[in-house]
Amino acid sequence: FEIRVAGADANPYLVLATILGLGYRGIERKSDIAAFPPLGKGEDVGGAGDKGERLAKSLREATERMMRRGSVAREVLGEDFVEHFGGTREHECRVWEEAVTDWEVKRYIEMV
Repeated sequence: FEIRVAGADANPYLVLATILGLGYRGIERKSDIAAFPPLGKGEDVGGAGDKGERLAKSLREATERMMRRGSVAREVLGEDFVEHFGGTREHECRVWEEAVTDWEVKRYIEMV
């Protein structure tokens, strides 16, 4: 199995708790670790030869997956944690969507 290095802004205690909790869950369920071969030259992500599962492409998508009823996060980390932490990520998404970036200022200042 693979554990990627968490971002520098990640809480190391949450990262470790998640790794241990998921490992314990796998041991309890006697889960098989799926191994997917790498894509060959010329094969497209999402194509017929791609058997892997895609990670979320945005904070919003990752938050939605985590907060779904019956998610693995709810099972491993608990309902209260997921509701609280997920709520803080939803807030972060809303704040980001309300922000005006420097690109938008440069692009649209002439229209104002």
